[in-house]
Amino acid sequence: MLSTKQRQTTGCASTSRSLPSTAKMVTVLPPSQSSPNYHYFRHTFIALFISALISCLATIVGPFAGTAYRGTQIIPHPMATTGDGLAANVVTPGGDRSYAIVMDGGSTGTRVHIFSFTTQINGKTRRIFLESETFQSIKPGLSSYADSPTDAAVNLQPLLDRALAAVPDHHELHTGLILKATAGLRLIPKLSADTILESVRQKLESTPFRVDDNSVSILDDRDEGLYAWYTVNFLLSKLHDIHTSIVTLDLGGGSTQITFATNTTETLVRSPNGYIVKEDIEGEPEYLYTHSYLGFGLMSARKRILLASGRVRPLTDTHILVSSPCFATTPNRTEKWTFEGVTYEIAADEDSVLSGTAFDDCYDLSRQLVATAVHKPEELRDREVFGLSYYYDRMNDVRLVKDKTGRVKVRDYYSTAENVCQSVVKLRKQSPFLCLDMTYITAFLRDGLGLDWQKDIT
Repeated sequence: MLSTKQRQTTGCASTSRSLPSTAKMVTVLPPSQSSPNYHYFRHTFIALFISALISCLATIVGPFAGTAYRGTQIIPHPMATTGDGLAANVVTPGGDRSYAIVMDGGSTGTRVHIFSFTTQINGKTRRIFLESETFQSIKPGLSSYADSPTDAAVNLQPLLDRALAAVPDHHELHTGLILKATAGLRLIPKLSADTILESVRQKLESTPFRVDDNSVSILDDRDEGLYAWYTVNFLLSKLHDIHTSIVTLDLGGGSTQITFATNTTETLVRSPNGYIVKEDIEGEPEYLYTHSYLGFGLMSARKRILLASGRVRPLTDTHILVSSPCFATTPNRTEKWTFEGVTYEIAADEDSVLSGTAFDDCYDLSRQLVATAVHKPEELRDREVFGLSYYYDRMNDVRLVKDKTGRVKVRDYYSTAENVCQSVVKLRKQSPFLCLDMTYITAFLRDGLGLDWQKDIT
């Protein structure tokens, strides 16, 4: 499983689905070529970020374009750049060091990744060696600044300072800088999102780094799922083996994605409209099932479950009192939580606490949210499933992983949620939201996607 702390973001300059005649193959060598395992995948979405920096540096295509696949060390970028990309300015033959900066505007915070790498060119093959990565994150997310867009840009200064410190002065003008936002900005009105992005663009353009017309934008919801799927299956060398390739479940703050390759008639025919896409994956056509559920990310789900509890009293437009069965572990105090500009003051539901039904009531609220809103692909019963982002984070919070494989069963999520909600398990640093979060994740897996209790999630 992969953490939310280093979420994915991709894309750079103008994009195209066509293959430039002068395109070069790009080989990316990560720091270690050891066998993938649980700890290996904790280095979240590294291939995505490598792909992102490549798009800022070279004229290449793939995996959603027409490049031939030539082995597991080749990572053509998911978003092709135009023929006049940044390669001439940035990539220096002969092993000279270069840099790229990727900023991820997530629902709950913004993260920066500063990559350092060297390149070697041999004929038509460009080999990129990742040397190091610098990471820093800040909170809150960009969408929290809907009423004060200029503050969104000001809030990025610590991340820009980190980038300025990491990139040598003589490399700054040739170092690409991009920011891709995700579900947080898709959840707010378009005018507000556009205003925030423009403020951010002006801020980034004030730096010495290279910022192009398409450097700041909202990542398409479908691409979020595709990039996660591509990353995991690339790392496991399973991109072109449909039957053994991995299903990816990515649980963010504002949305959640499910993606897998398929060729079964039932999935292709019975899936809802728009869930099946045909893509050229490194030159080979494949059908992919992919969908992003906006509003079903963990933070958005929290809000919806709280407001569905039936015991809600608005004090103002931005201050709401809530009594919830999902907070039975803190019966004698209230918790404050601010999301999308609204502060929720949350107390335990006394009736649920006194009757001993708090967990069942919390689970019912979660089940009602997902049961009819989420499609249940039958094919998932026979496929290997990987959980990313908050699936890993919450699993890690409750110490649910017992071995290096990182595998847990859906029933483990359920029993852990029940124990947390009933205070059977208490952790040293336990979030008051842990009961709600674990319950929602369990309901999404079981009642949303329809997974069996014995199903393994890695």
